[in-house]
Amino acid sequence: MTTILTFDELAPGAVVELESLDRGTITGVALETPSPGPVLQRGITTLIAGQSPFIAADVTSDSRIFGILRTWNGVAGIIMATDRVIGLASGAGGFRLTSIVNFTGTVLTTDQGVYEWAVIP
Repeated sequence: MTTILTFDELAPGAVVELESLDRGTITGVALETPSPGPVLQRGITTLIAGQSPFIAADVTSDSRIFGILRTWNGVAGIIMATDRVIGLASGAGGFRLTSIVNFTGTVLTTDQGVYEWAVIP
């Protein structure tokens, strides 16, 4: 005899442990769901004179910060995450997006664009 168990509400990777069986009846089931992974943080900001306001975010030393041009306004440079502060958004954690002139590293003050940003913890 083959028994097939189907679980529709489990998270991917969940483990089902059958504690005991009594004549084909499950008398105890324990579910272990993996803890959720890091939460992607994202938003939109507008540069003023080539820099965004300080963006509060949960930032660690391993966080990856991305900025992507959404709306052109002026001249676009190379976008970089600057003024990174490690910590929680509820505290002092965060960063600033800065538009940089290629090869010189100076702030491109004519970049007034709107950028989408994302932080992967």
